[in-house]
Amino acid sequence: MPPVSTHFDAPPAQAWEVLSEPREYGFWVTGARGVHEADANWPAPGATFSHTQGVAPLVITDTTSVVRSDPPRLLELEARVRPLLVAHVLLTIEPEGDGSRVTLDEWSTGGLLAPLMRLPGAGTLIRARNKESLRRLRERAES
Repeated sequence: MPPVSTHFDAPPAQAWEVLSEPREYGFWVTGARGVHEADANWPAPGATFSHTQGVAPLVITDTTSVVRSDPPRLLELEARVRPLLVAHVLLTIEPEGDGSRVTLDEWSTGGLLAPLMRLPGAGTLIRARNKESLRRLRERAES
């Protein structure tokens, strides 16, 4: 899946601040309904939070964990919406002018829907979802 990126009128530290707060994920991740519990050491490697995804009647509660963390440049997550999907999500933040460029890359690693993610047209839908997530993240970081 090709990554998506956008410019934030916020420095990398400000964008990282939003990524460092687990409860924020319920606001900016498209499809998220909320974050319920989070390890106090988020976003350290291995830290996890519990979240709910979906639209009634298909609502799933699962977890997201930190794979790699290099503040304020990089955050790699394993997001789970089992049994439907397990995905790795890589967020990178680079200085750009007075703000930053945030890139979101995502690839499926398991779950019942993983084979469908490789079908023609699936990439377009995932890119649209990820662009919307970045738009929401930018809004949170710039406010």
